[in-house]
Amino acid sequence: MKFKAHAVMAGNPELDLRVQGRPLDFEISADGSFKIATGRIQARIGEIPIRLRIPFLRRRRAPLAIGSIGPFAIWISPAEAELRPFGVRVSGVLGKEGIACNLQGKVGCRTTFDVNGEIPGKITRVAFDVEDEKGKAENEEET
Repeated sequence: MKFKAHAVMAGNPELDLRVQGRPLDFEISADGSFKIATGRIQARIGEIPIRLRIPFLRRRRAPLAIGSIGPFAIWISPAEAELRPFGVRVSGVLGKEGIACNLQGKVGCRTTFDVNGEIPGKITRVAFDVEDEKGKAENEEET
């Protein structure tokens, strides 16, 4: 049996969301003091060789030098840093009488689709009940 169908589906869902929250207390505080002082720091590292021993070569051979890292150096002359903010405090209430949020909306959608197909075998009776826009049921039969 071969069949064809055309359908239209429409919907208008409504969304109504209400959220009520309690007041929010907050408090932020900060103290301070930060101080760094340094004298002379000096460092130097010479060349660091990178060597590789290959296991299948004869053991009498020394590891192969494949590269090196360096030289390195670090010098710090006298350095000073200071930060002294003291006693910063902030506190309060957000939404003293509560926090409310309302969201309302409507969505309008319409979908149409066509179906073509073939069902193997024999069907003796098929019934479809579909409501029209007014809510009345239509009855279609096919044999």
